[in-house]
Amino acid sequence: MSADAASSATTAVCEALPAFGLHEGDLTLVKYRENHVFRLVHRRGEFAVRLHRAQYNSTAAINAELELLNQLADHGFTVPGVVKAADGGLHTSTSHNGTTRTVSVLTWIPDAAPLGDIESAFDGTATTTPDHFRRGGELAGRLHNHLSAHANDLSRLRPRWDFDGLVGPHAVWGDPFALPEIASARPLLTDAVAKMQHHLARVGTSPENFSLIHADFTPENVLLAGEDLVLIDFDDCGAGWHAFELATMLFWFQPHPRYREFKSALLDGYAHTRGHIEDESLTAMLLARGLTYLGWAAARRGDPTAEFIAEHLVAQVTQNAAHYLAVAR
Repeated sequence: MSADAASSATTAVCEALPAFGLHEGDLTLVKYRENHVFRLVHRRGEFAVRLHRAQYNSTAAINAELELLNQLADHGFTVPGVVKAADGGLHTSTSHNGTTRTVSVLTWIPDAAPLGDIESAFDGTATTTPDHFRRGGELAGRLHNHLSAHANDLSRLRPRWDFDGLVGPHAVWGDPFALPEIASARPLLTDAVAKMQHHLARVGTSPENFSLIHADFTPENVLLAGEDLVLIDFDDCGAGWHAFELATMLFWFQPHPRYREFKSALLDGYAHTRGHIEDESLTAMLLARGLTYLGWAAARRGDPTAEFIAEHLVAQVTQNAAHYLAVAR
């Protein structure tokens, strides 16, 4: 991201903060992917301030995400708190350089660290442990137990990670087949996607295996704060298969030497709180997760992360497709 873009985002956030009664403080940009995420140190405390990407989620969808966070907190989940604006709303809007964007504010989670990161997961150096994955699986199971029973009204306002939303030409993150780097693997990927479509039609979308999910359940979005696991970044939450949630936590760790241990621990943890995940479904969702990353990269060429994906991830996704075709019924 350019210095001008960062400066523009900072200006937009500063103009919005008074709507939350946060007039002065130390503001630092800490992350940029879909949203600009800032850390605000203020006399009232520490906050995560999000400048939401324009035209990614509607204001109604953002409001639904924030309502979900409040609901989860009320039901005993450790999640960031939602800071209301002075008018009682859960977010506000700011216009800068001719673009209107939504701003929301959450409480900062102090003394917390992610369970892992995708870079060290992919290069095999991550020090994440099987116990982290077991606890992550337990958390995912608890989350799905709740969401499949209580979040149906919110689902209609959020993205839908069904077959079309995962890999279709109008997929949530972009069309994976629009990435030029897949040219040599296109026939294999096409066959695997066709097989996956039949499999997912057979699995169906009953609440037992498909509901509102977090949808970006990477170890970067699961924080360890003391003995608590804190789930953050519900920006992509939407209706999807539960196996997709687990595949998301595993995907970047596939090259890791302890991957088999991690997978076993994650599935054991999930079985402890929710139930068994069919191996074919998990294999299909590992492929689907990889394809969503390729679609994300195809829609965002020039972004450093997109270029990394285009250069390094096609081989992994091709391997996932070949494995899926070998085990699919």
